[in-house]
Amino acid sequence: MPMINIMLLLLSGLALLFVGKFWGERRTAASGGDTGTLNNPEFVTVHKALLELFDEGHFEFDFEKLDFEPDENWLKFSGYRRDQLPKKFPEVIKKLTHPNDRERLSKTLDVATAAQLPNRYIHEFRIRHANGVWIWVRSTVFLLKDDKGQPKRALVKHTNISDLKEIEFKLNNSQALARLRDVRIEGPVMQVAPEKIYGVENPDQEWFQVTLAESVHPDDFSKFQDAIDQSLNDQQPFELELRIFTREHLLNWVVFYGKPVADPSGSSTCLEGVFRIITEQKQAQNRHVEFGKLLEDSLTGLVITRISDLSTLFVNQRFCQESGYTRDEATALTALSFLSGWSKSDMRNFFSELLTKQHHQDKWSFKTGNLVRKDGTTFPINAWQQITQWQGETAVATMYLDISDLLEAQQALRHSDEKYRQLFDALPDGVLLFGKDSIILDCNLEVARSHGWRREELIGQPLKFLSAAPAEIDAINKLKESGSFVIEGIDHHRDGSEIFLEAHAKTITIGDESLMLCILRDISERHQHLQKLEQQKNDIEQFTYAISHDLKSPLITIRGFSEVLESNLDNMDIDSARNDLERINRSAKKMHSLITELLEYSRIGITPHQVEAVPMAEIIEDALDQVAGQIHASHADIKVQPKLPTVNVNPVRIAQLYQNLIDNAIKFRRDDVPVKVELGWHPGKKFFFVDDNGRGIVSKFNNKVFRLFDQLDPGHEGSGVGLATAKRIIDIHHGHIWVESPSPLGGCRFCFTLDIH
Repeated sequence: MPMINIMLLLLSGLALLFVGKFWGERRTAASGGDTGTLNNPEFVTVHKALLELFDEGHFEFDFEKLDFEPDENWLKFSGYRRDQLPKKFPEVIKKLTHPNDRERLSKTLDVATAAQLPNRYIHEFRIRHANGVWIWVRSTVFLLKDDKGQPKRALVKHTNISDLKEIEFKLNNSQALARLRDVRIEGPVMQVAPEKIYGVENPDQEWFQVTLAESVHPDDFSKFQDAIDQSLNDQQPFELELRIFTREHLLNWVVFYGKPVADPSGSSTCLEGVFRIITEQKQAQNRHVEFGKLLEDSLTGLVITRISDLSTLFVNQRFCQESGYTRDEATALTALSFLSGWSKSDMRNFFSELLTKQHHQDKWSFKTGNLVRKDGTTFPINAWQQITQWQGETAVATMYLDISDLLEAQQALRHSDEKYRQLFDALPDGVLLFGKDSIILDCNLEVARSHGWRREELIGQPLKFLSAAPAEIDAINKLKESGSFVIEGIDHHRDGSEIFLEAHAKTITIGDESLMLCILRDISERHQHLQKLEQQKNDIEQFTYAISHDLKSPLITIRGFSEVLESNLDNMDIDSARNDLERINRSAKKMHSLITELLEYSRIGITPHQVEAVPMAEIIEDALDQVAGQIHASHADIKVQPKLPTVNVNPVRIAQLYQNLIDNAIKFRRDDVPVKVELGWHPGKKFFFVDDNGRGIVSKFNNKVFRLFDQLDPGHEGSGVGLATAKRIIDIHHGHIWVESPSPLGGCRFCFTLDIH
């Protein structure tokens, strides 16, 4: 027998022994035995012998040194001489591997180095033959690992599968073989069969001609153009997934199988190929990926519970993070382990409720509760549940959200809102918030209190609900233009009374909305002071005029009769002198009385004003004692109404008021009837009155009678200060006095208001 045959038999026997040992150890590994078959150097030696025997090209490389050691068969396979190849394996990859496969191959090497690949693995890629042609190879890698599982050396076998790839490409292009072509690409122009992509059913219609730029999705255009250029350059077919726009601007996912078409000179200037529409598959794939990502990476926790026994089928990563359980720990428990306060009966009743809703449009049920952590603590959740199918079983899917932060934020917001609401309502000035449509959005309690409304009655009302003064409306329009204003105006109280206000307003922004904030300061008291000052100014002017006029008259009389007296004394006319002295004496008395009354008038409102609760009957009794002489002399009939109320007043001043009014009634009595005066109280209209049967007053003089020194009958006894003093007394008591004529008794009725106790 020839020696070569003997060698073949020996090697075949070794191969059989190796295979038997290999599969025996594989079975041992499957049953939990040693998994290090490929770690045995003898295995590598035998396998190399087999590769050489069957003329298989192979090479080795060292994972630490990365040395590249090809055998002669591999050099024949690739067409290179040993001196043409780099010494290091990464450089070999860089030089020989197709650019489109280089990154993938490098990553595979990195994974193998990290001991994350099995002892034997296969992958396919392209290498450049020494003649410049790209060939497809199937690379079978055997790893030699140490006791710790780290790879030390690799034995790599390359098999030329270019013919297989060509057959595979032809199979993939079976659609093209049936029709010859669906797509032709030449330069930037693409011709597409009408029934492909564009949905035209008539195959005899002329092909559509479009540019790549307008038909290919912008994100895919660059890689599509690169693949076309590479295919034309390498004279190799290619396959690529990309997105294509239809004529209706809809987007389709397609797989494009393209192949260069050579012209008579042997160079390729265009591509022909077919599209396979994979939109539905891609959408389903995306939905599957997105759904899986949604389940696993969702910000909400997810628990799948089997209905039959309440066992846990699935929990996502969020649940594990928040509960402290691992996935294995959670799926070993029932749903009752995670829920606080739920019994098995509660759970089954709830599941029954969900089952009745599973065919409804709204399948979800909402619950709030507390989830129990592994350490026994709990946290609040909002949970949504519905019936679902999970791995062929009827289950309940529960999505929940940890609302601990939400509850804390709501509590903090309530505290913050309460704090600022209290500050808002504690402000002494009114605060209004309104929009550009002048609708009240909010106000503090001071606005409601000062205007006599409740806050909820004002919110939503237009500003004119409080005031519709033209000046204020103009100011609001100005605010919309300039952003701020300050104005004094008058608002209306609920009871119809006027409120004098000073308004400071400016435009503010809350969120994205431009609003107007208005601070209202009640200046009614200031307004009253201004009115009082104005009145005092008028009184001073009147007082000055009176002094210059009324006091001048007695002085002129005194001076004139003094000269006459001197002349009469020179002539020794004693009777005339006595008459002159009487006139001088009367003028002096009048001046003294006038000055006394003026001094009293001036003291009212200047000296301290002490107020106390006093029965009005006592004050009137004191006043009648003071004018008893005038009453007796005039035989006046004075009547006092019984059951008069108690008042908060200065009793001395109010007694003086009654003295002046009674004295006035006696002075201006009628000569034909006895004097009658009635002092009383009107309970319905709540005012006091002094009624007489005197001469009365013409209505046009009703206000004039209260002016200082104004006498309707200058020839009658009196100074013109009494009624002015009465009005001043009422003013300092913040009351109101007026006169009505004729009165029920036929003369005048002086009415006034006071604070009732």
